[in-house]
Amino acid sequence: MSTNTHTKITRLYGECEKALDESRSREIGEAIINRFNHVLDEVQRDHPDNQTVQNVEKAEPTGAGIVAGAPPRPRADDLQRVKFRLETLSDALGFNIHGFPQPVQQPQPAQTPAGQPNIIVNNYQNQSQQQSATQTITVEEIRREVEDGEFSDDERERLLELLDEFSDELESEDPDEGRLRDAVNSAKALSLDVGAKMLYLALENNIDAFGG
Repeated sequence: MSTNTHTKITRLYGECEKALDESRSREIGEAIINRFNHVLDEVQRDHPDNQTVQNVEKAEPTGAGIVAGAPPRPRADDLQRVKFRLETLSDALGFNIHGFPQPVQQPQPAQTPAGQPNIIVNNYQNQSQQQSATQTITVEEIRREVEDGEFSDDERERLLELLDEFSDELESEDPDEGRLRDAVNSAKALSLDVGAKMLYLALENNIDAFGG
């Protein structure tokens, strides 16, 4: 990945955060969405074999127009989606959008020996040891993260409920993409980290769970 790509993604993420913090989604959201779609085109062109990158969808405004029949205007939810998709791109390309080393997703079989859907992430080499390590992300690991995380009781209960629904659907004979997508989107509204890990589990099982 080029430094230029890293810079574009990181800068765009910062613009999203600033627009959201300043409640300026309607004012400058369209420009941010257009830049995101342009960057996405570049990244997908440069990484044709990265399935996670290829699965990221373009963004579009979904808010009501100024008058009936007018083009839709961007809203805060649209920029939140852009932020989430930028985080997904940064994860897939091997850098943390906040400036720290980030795991890189590597293709692996969709099931562990015990039958648990999983993904394997290959960490950056430790600068002192110059060795790489792997970490398996499973539904049970996400469950422990939720149980031990700093959530309110209501948030924890809802996340665990969504995780159960997600796991049951993922392990079914004919997983429903819509139900998985709803679970991922509902989870990421409460925790981007939990939502991202659920999304990766779906993608590793060749299921498109990106929200539109």
